[in-house]
Amino acid sequence: MVPASDLKLNRNDLLSLWVAMRRGDSTAFAPGKALEYLIIRSFELEQCRVEYAFEVNLLGNVIEQIDGFIEIEGTGFLCECKDTPSHNVFFDPIAKMVARLNRRPSSDVGAIFATSEFTEPALVLANFTFPRTVLLWNVDEIEYALKKQYFRAGMKAKLRQAQMRGISDYNIMVEE
Repeated sequence: MVPASDLKLNRNDLLSLWVAMRRGDSTAFAPGKALEYLIIRSFELEQCRVEYAFEVNLLGNVIEQIDGFIEIEGTGFLCECKDTPSHNVFFDPIAKMVARLNRRPSSDVGAIFATSEFTEPALVLANFTFPRTVLLWNVDEIEYALKKQYFRAGMKAKLRQAQMRGISDYNIMVEE
């Protein structure tokens, strides 16, 4: 299997991958890896500096598995991808993201991308993690950003709303 960072799908290929994922057919990737690739590659195509999935080692032990990292105008975004279309995302990934952010500079932001929706407990927790910021992207926003090439602008809009209004789940589709 080709490492994700070596695979360079274009925008149309990513749209086709998304359609296949929505049908439940992303067999070209290991389980859960298609969404990771799609998200990080989309930001890369929008001229963001990115790192594909990687592990963090400390004292010879793997302590974190990171789904990707995005840098937009000096702000770092630690990414977690939840490809769970059959059930909504509970608060666990948000709590885990806050713990990861606590090991990093305070300017870093978490971003969780889900092929479903977030549960009410997840939304409540995400909106009370400040000063650690965790931005939530649901399935509809991912599809919207993919079709409109709006990942970079969408992330900036989400961060601005988090800074201004203290909300983690700003809906980027209201921008138009």
